[in-house]
This record gives sequence, C-alpha cells and structure tokens, in this order.
Amino acid sequence: ALDDGKGMSGKIISSGSKVTFYTPNISSIKLEGRNLPMVSSGANWVSVNIPEGTHKIELLSLTKK
Repeated sequence: ALDDGKGMSGKIISSGSKVTFYTPNISSIKLEGRNLPMVSSGANWVSVNIPEGTHKIELLSLTKK
C-alpha cells in the first residue's frame, strides 16, 4: 500500500466478503473512487463489504487541522 500522509491506497482481490481495516485515524474507504458504506466502525478501524473482483482501494484518514 502507498501512504501519502492522508491515507493509503493499493489493490484488493476479493471473493466478496466483509473486511476490517485497522489503521490510526481511519475515516472512510473508497473502492474505485467511490465511498463504501461502513458496516461498522470504531476507534482506528472500519469494516466494509468488498464485492467480488479486483479493485483499487483507498483508506482515508481524518485530516488534522
């Protein structure tokens, strides 16, 4: 995964499942440039449903002001 300071991006290969991502300050997940609805979330984690296939994914962090 690439980390640009605002989040990470990469590729995910899924058979169609719920995936939980753990990373500090995570705020949302984008798949192919579109926000995925969160199934559940908490401090430093987010769960989403990833459809079957190979997708570009972005993990977005809360920005500090």
